Amino acid sequence: MKELSLKTLAIFIAPLSLTGCIQSAIECDSKEATSRISSDFRSNLESKLPPGAMDFISDISVTEIVTLKADTDAGLRSCEAKVVVRAKGSDEFAYQNIRYTNQTVKGGTEESRTIYDFVDTFSHIDKYVFDIVRNPYYQHQAEQVGLKTSEQFLAYRDANNTISTSTSKKSEILKRNSTLTAELQVLEPKVSSFISSVRSGKTAIQPNDFIDIAPVTVNPRKSITTEHISNYIEFDTAVTNKSTKTIDSITLHAYVYLDESNTPIREGTYASVKLEAGLNPGETRVEKISIDPADHLINDFTETTAWKKAKTTTIVLRPVSMRNDEGRKIEFDSRKSNFGIEEVTKVGSITWDSYISALNELQSNKKLLIELDNKITKAQQTLAELKAS
Repeated sequence: MKELSLKTLAIFIAPLSLTGCIQSAIECDSKEATSRISSDFRSNLESKLPPGAMDFISDISVTEIVTLKADTDAGLRSCEAKVVVRAKGSDEFAYQNIRYTNQTVKGGTEESRTIYDFVDTFSHIDKYVFDIVRNPYYQHQAEQVGLKTSEQFLAYRDANNTISTSTSKKSEILKRNSTLTAELQVLEPKVSSFISSVRSGKTAIQPNDFIDIAPVTVNPRKSITTEHISNYIEFDTAVTNKSTKTIDSITLHAYVYLDESNTPIREGTYASVKLEAGLNPGETRVEKISIDPADHLINDFTETTAWKKAKTTTIVLRPVSMRNDEGRKIEFDSRKSNFGIEEVTKVGSITWDSYISALNELQSNKKLLIELDNKITKAQQTLAELKAS
């Protein structure tokens, strides 16, 4: 047999050697994998960075690639590497260490896919990258709006944001205030008598949907009775059932004010209406109101010097609960413990609560509007100063 020359052998061997050098797409440092990683990071940065910030990035590369595990049978590689993002026109760079797995893909348009091992792979890189392009980016933005420095641009941006957000918030508040004003117009006639009574020093009940108690003047000393274990404050007044059920009993809380004080000497003390018989729907009858001045039989405020010296007392009554003729309880402030958390369920409706809530919100909103106007004025002055510079 004729020997093949070395030259002839080289012709046959060369293609085989080249074929053996072709890199698998699942290798950690394959072109497909590194290009895919670079593209993924670029897409993530484009979605998170401010518009135009990517123009100040020169390169995204994958370096320091290490193969941690190679499973030939399963067609996968476990890898770690560093993604480096470089700023244009400077030596600044940001990086993110990553771990990823390259897998073989069958039947698709690509031979492999890359899966990132950590869920936070892309969580922080945008912050790192923006730090390295911040100054040139803001300087460019400043020039775009006719300013000289990045500091001026930041002041310009913040002033515009303040005007925009404050104007939007004002619009929301003004719309809400219109609703609150309409609510108060409906509620004010229902609470005006109560307000007048309290201002004139009379005892009255907070307006509600179920019962009404005629305002009455209570004398601090003449109202005291000693028929019980301890002192009680008692007085007679007309009670009206505004509900659709017969009422057998009424429980109240009393807030007791002395003379001209705006602070009650006792807040939320127990009180009740002693009904001689069931009070029918729509019925008005003179009944006795009884107030316990003691806290669990101690701290009786009628024994204090302040009470004994007081010339007048004004008592605000708040409905707590009632029982109808079937013995069922209707609660205005139902409190129950839910695994140590106290929940409040409003069963009855206290008109006064709705009125105070709307009034307080309206007053708070008026203060907010003044604050927002001040913010807008200050921001407009900042813009004027920047323009003048």
